[in-house]
Amino acid sequence: MRGGPAAGAYLTQHPGLAHVHITGSAATFDTIVWGPSSGEGAAATKRRRRENRPLLKKPITAELGGVSPIIVVPGKWTAADLAYQAEHIATMRLQNSGHNCIAGQVVILSADWDQADDFRAALRHAYATAPERPIWYHRRPLPHAGRHGRLPGRARARGPAPRRDRRR
Repeated sequence: MRGGPAAGAYLTQHPGLAHVHITGSAATFDTIVWGPSSGEGAAATKRRRRENRPLLKKPITAELGGVSPIIVVPGKWTAADLAYQAEHIATMRLQNSGHNCIAGQVVILSADWDQADDFRAALRHAYATAPERPIWYHRRPLPHAGRHGRLPGRARARGPAPRRDRRR
């Protein structure tokens, strides 16, 4: 659905809907469940929260993002194995220009793994050789994207910068 707060309020309160599911920020969730946190209606929202009386009277589920790890299990890997797994991680991270809420956000390697440096090199190579992706949120520049939507550090093959959403 496209639209602003008025369209969202109309749909989430519509009597024909039995359940609401959203993706977005914690602030969006709170606004839907409790009401606006600022401006007109903020005092009523504060009162509803204090009294545990949500504005939304139907069930809601939400995916508000996360920081899922990608855990690389050490072993004796061939060069082909290192490249294959590195390409999978790079693809996951670059899908939708990194705006994929279920994609892993951090790679965890064992400090004792003899091939950790080789894997990091394979991962850097996978990022460096991956095709450019367009900016996903086309109407709003990303805080870490340059004038043409390129990510800083691309030449160094560091991959996309982390999302800068403020989440509770």
